[in-house]
Amino acid sequence: LLRVLPLATGLLLAACNGSNDAPGSTSTSISGTAATGAPLIGAAVALQCQNNVQRTGITTNAVGQWSTVLPSSSLPCVVQVSDGTNTYFSITVGGGGSIVTNVTPLTSLALAQALGAVPDTTWFNALNNAGLQSVAAALGSAITALNAALANYAVPAGFNPFNTPLTPATAGQAGNSHDQLLEQLQAALTSSATPAAISCQNDDSSSESSALTPSPCACSSAPTASITSHASDPRQL
Repeated sequence: LLRVLPLATGLLLAACNGSNDAPGSTSTSISGTAATGAPLIGAAVALQCQNNVQRTGITTNAVGQWSTVLPSSSLPCVVQVSDGTNTYFSITVGGGGSIVTNVTPLTSLALAQALGAVPDTTWFNALNNAGLQSVAAALGSAITALNAALANYAVPAGFNPFNTPLTPATAGQAGNSHDQLLEQLQAALTSSATPAAISCQNDDSSSESSALTPSPCACSSAPTASITSHASDPRQL
């Protein structure tokens, strides 16, 4: 009986833990904000992570914030946020006990730059370890290209769309510089005299100008008299 008791106690403690993670595994708390200038409120958040770890059933709050906890070994994760009309994508950057992962039109654009294709739900659902690692490896150059494309906008110092703090403006709080950048780009959609837009140069040397619609091309900053909104693409600003 004395020999059985420690085993029974161990099994009881494991059951009370309520987790499928391996014993002793470390966890990472992921939190972020989903916004387009205004917060995405009540939007559905899902994650596809390493080793087929998934999270669903997460909802953004009244200021667009969301959070979850994952085994650290499951990073990186791609994040999808949908409000029923628009869908945006992001990816976790870095590791440790706590990381920030925002989801905005700019994170979708950076992912499109890294992928060379527009991220969508079909791509998201099919993600595996190789796909996640491939995107993560290309992310640094994609962020550099994005920042170059935003040269004509007021960009926060050291800007990284994925983890630079984002505070959307609401009735109860003022927006920070990251939010103001999103608002500038949102305003560009309705202005025919905006000073600059994102111009994408394709391999065939043709050019597309858009208000940060994800596009499988390299991005550069270019003056323009108008912005094509591509209203058929739900991932645009």
